[in-house]
Amino acid sequence: MRLAVGRGQSHDVDRKGRPERVSYSFSCRLDLEEPEAKLVETYVQSEHSIHFLGLDDVRDFRPKNESDRNLTVGRLIAGWSVTSHFVTDLTRTEASIRSGLDEFKVLLSLMENYGGQEFVEI
Repeated sequence: MRLAVGRGQSHDVDRKGRPERVSYSFSCRLDLEEPEAKLVETYVQSEHSIHFLGLDDVRDFRPKNESDRNLTVGRLIAGWSVTSHFVTDLTRTEASIRSGLDEFKVLLSLMENYGGQEFVEI
């Protein structure tokens, strides 16, 4: 499992050509290896939520509808991007996505290996 990440910035100018604000962009795409892709398909995990963009996550993110805030495995596989004037919002969002993918990787392993029997000493 790999997360391809892109970061960029552009300088907005006013009508007279003077610098006004900086816009920062963040994009990512989730690449799965064949065994991971099969697990996502087998356990129907493409709609598994990796990160939900709350109101404070990216302050100037204006989704078209509420479902645009929910970053699912399928959405990350297809590729996702956001632009903001607040670079700290984007770095927090990136960290949260990475953390969510770490947890998702553990979840896939649990799903794949769940079963059997063990004896627990009490």
